[in-house]
Parts: sequence; structure tokens; C-alpha cells
Amino acid sequence: MRVGIVAAPLFALAACQSQQPRVKVAPEFELPGAPGIETYAIGPEILRDEGCAKDFVKARSVEGVERGKMEADLAAFCTVRLPTIVYHASVLETKTFGRGAYSFEMLHVSLAPDPKFPMPTFASLPPGDSPTAVFRRTQVYDGWAPRSELRNAYGIEEFLTGLKADLENSQAEVRAQVKARNRAKRPHQQSGDFADGFPSYR
Repeated sequence: MRVGIVAAPLFALAACQSQQPRVKVAPEFELPGAPGIETYAIGPEILRDEGCAKDFVKARSVEGVERGKMEADLAAFCTVRLPTIVYHASVLETKTFGRGAYSFEMLHVSLAPDPKFPMPTFASLPPGDSPTAVFRRTQVYDGWAPRSELRNAYGIEEFLTGLKADLENSQAEVRAQVKARNRAKRPHQQSGDFADGFPSYR
């Protein structure tokens, strides 16, 4: 009977806890790569395999010349720079490498180009990217990445909105410069410049 008396309050407490609503997090604060969170990446740098992920973490625990050498080796043999388009990320596993203050969480991800988020223009490509790579829509990439390389859906929308605004501003500035040059040329075209006795029509 004593067991029943003790167990009854525990079951009642468990029932109350299961009925409590989950705290809903604002979209901008959703953790990319967490279970149930739609996760994306924009032209990320990924590491080829788990061994490279461990070396990536190890490089952050050293300083000076040794760190520079390790980062150079990572860039040469481990890092893959993907074309700058939006990828949908499926998290296959999450592991923590390193110890203590130098421990680092790394995610094993599968990245597939996401047609729901087209990049506005090739102007969004950084130097070194090939525009033709944007059309490789069926390529799926597998590798490891820190969570900082990933974004939630809110972050993707915010990035693309800002990119579109920047491109529109740049185009407006170019149009304004062209108009200013045309206005500067117009008086010379109408009256000419008689320097050295010869009219110049510019």
C-alpha cells in the first residue's frame, strides 16, 4: 500500500507536466539544426568528413604558427566552398569534439539546393564563384559544418530581402551616375568647345 500511495502523486505530477504547453520560440530565435526546425545554408563552407571536422575543432585550440599551418591544411584538403545559392539542410547527426573550453559542436549535414529561395541575381556571387554552378540544381552535398554556417527560415528570408534591397540601391546609383554623365555632356554637344579654333562635339 505504501508503494501505491507514493506512486500515485508521481503519476499525477507526470500527467500535469505532460499537459503543460510548450514554450513557443519566436521564428528569429529558432536554433538552426535543432529537431523540428527547418534549416538552410547560403553558399556554406563544409568539411569533407568527420576527421576534417575534428581537425577544424583542434585548430581552434592552438595559436600562432601551428594554427596557421592547420588552417592552411584544412583549406587545402578538407574545406569545400559551395556555390552561393540557398540549400536546404538535413541534419544527419550532431557531435561535440574537443574538450573543456575548446569543445565545439559540429553537425553532419546533407545539403540540397532549394528552389523555393532563388537568389535574386548573379551579382550576389562573391569573387571566385562560377555563375554556371548556380544551375547545378540536383547536386546534393554531404559534409560537416559548425552551426554558425546554418540559418533558420527567418534568417534566410531576412538575408534575401536585404540582398534584394542592396541590389536595387546599387542599380539606382548606377542609373543616377549615367544620368549625371549625360547631363554633363549635353551642353558641350549643343554649343561645342572652340579651343584651338576647332569645335569639339563630345
